[in-house]
Parts: sequence; C-alpha cells; structure tokens
Amino acid sequence: MIHVIDNFLKDPHQVRSKGLKLQYKKGDYYPGYRSFEVDEYVKKNIISNASKITNETLRIQKSAEGFDNCCYQYVTKKFQTGNFHTDFPTKYTCILFLTPEPPKNSGLEICDYDFKDTKWTKKFRDIKFNFIKNPDSLSNKIKYKISAHKYNQRFDPMIKVNNKFNRMVIFDGGLFHKQQNYFGSSAKDSRMTIATFLI
Repeated sequence: MIHVIDNFLKDPHQVRSKGLKLQYKKGDYYPGYRSFEVDEYVKKNIISNASKITNETLRIQKSAEGFDNCCYQYVTKKFQTGNFHTDFPTKYTCILFLTPEPPKNSGLEICDYDFKDTKWTKKFRDIKFNFIKNPDSLSNKIKYKISAHKYNQRFDPMIKVNNKFNRMVIFDGGLFHKQQNYFGSSAKDSRMTIATFLI
C-alpha cells in the first residue's frame, strides 16, 4: 500500500517554523539529524489519516530511546543520497515533506519486493554506518558514493514520489525504499521531513 496526500497539514509553515527552532541530534544509524519534539496534534493527525486509509487501529512505534518514533529530520548535502532499506517491523512508514521549493530528485523511491542478498547487504551496511558516523571523512565519502551506487542499482523502484512541500506519503514499512538526493547545508535549506513509524 502506497498513499500520497497533498496539502496534508493546515499549518505547514508553522510546523516547519517550529522544526527550524529545535535542537537536533546526529544519528549513528541514520543520515542527518533528528528531533523527537513533534507536537501532539501533528502526531494525532498522522495517526488519524493513516488509520482511515488502512482501516486499522494504529499507534506510533516507540524508538530505541523510548520516545514516540515520530521526528523532525533534516539531512544535508554531505550525506549524498539515501539507500534502499526497509523499516521492518514498522507496519506503516509516513514521510511528510517540509521543504518549500525543494530541488528535483530529492523525494522518495519505493519498491514492491523483498531483497534477499544478505551477504552484500551486510557488507554495504558496514560501509554506510561508518560513513554516517563520519560523513566529513574524504575516504568515507568516496567509499560510500561507490558502494551506494552499486547497491542501489540492484533495485527497480515501482514508484518515485516527488518531494513537494506539505506532501505526506504513507506506505508499508516492509517495502524497500530510499530517499533520493540530499541537499543544503543546514536545517534551513536542507531536506526536512517529519518521519513517523506506525504499528
């Protein structure tokens, strides 16, 4: 299931404005920076819409730190590009785009099949995590660029969703998907989203 909703929030500029004022933490296992300080009414809106679409009673998954796994995330150009992965055991992944006038090819690509080459996946994952922990290292940048290209070429996405301000994408968390190209140098001009993981 993949569902796209435009004009998702009534007050997207206000929600983005809050996101620009928050303090963010850099991740060791995901690109960019996250803050879990999402307003409750935004969370309820996401849960309500996803529950209606799926005809299921859903709730937000807890993060490893015990927070609701609903967060602002911004990712700058130095992280280059996303790579195909699943969010299993998340039931539904929700991505809300919050960058006005984003560049082309900065959205989302989604596949409709499983990828079972575990040997290559593990090798690439080690390179990826090393790069995410230190994306300023020239050696890490080069290794990641080469291996991410080789890894991502193994996938054939069935749908590409453009990055559009205030667009929500809701899809099965088990589907392989990737963020397209990252951009910008700060929260103000980079790829900002609210990512929510539902069970």
